[in-house]
Amino acid sequence: MLLNVEHLQHLRNMKLKLKEISKIQFGAYERSEREGFITYLQAKNFTDEGVLLQNIDTFLPEDSKNPRTFLESGDILFAGKGNRFFAAAYDSSWGKTVASSVFYIIRLNTDKILPQYLSAILNLPQNISYFQQAATGSSILSLRKKELEDFELEIPPLEFQQKIIEFRRLHVLEMALTEEIREQKKILYQSAITKILK
Repeated sequence: MLLNVEHLQHLRNMKLKLKEISKIQFGAYERSEREGFITYLQAKNFTDEGVLLQNIDTFLPEDSKNPRTFLESGDILFAGKGNRFFAAAYDSSWGKTVASSVFYIIRLNTDKILPQYLSAILNLPQNISYFQQAATGSSILSLRKKELEDFELEIPPLEFQQKIIEFRRLHVLEMALTEEIREQKKILYQSAITKILK
């Protein structure tokens, strides 16, 4: 699917700061366990593009005495601490989930922007570079909440946002297939070498 860049440039008419369209809060700092009913997300559970991996191994127990802020449909996670900055839009298929303190939770308060679109925009290389330059810390980078709140983005019509989302979905699928092919080629190569040496 091709995107009409000239059409996108024509639609650029609304530019807002994140704090004008959302509420941003910190993730939770909790003691995790190897088993449990609540997924406790860490930065290691995502690719650099914010795709959830199948490596979740930290959980929280059910605890009615300690109410937690569960992620909701429409929430966007932004990893603002550590060596990797990235965004990920929460999906209900993740189930009961709490984000660790490495994340900011961006909760939109408008229907003018789609969560998956915002996630895609935040993940653009130039924006990740901007956040990294704005972060502080010598060994471990940390982005201040204010820097994230003041980030400006253009908001095109929903129809065009949906096209960006679909374009990203196809890109992620293509990257996954490419990685699968790469792994299969590696297996074939290793198998061939093993047979030659026998």
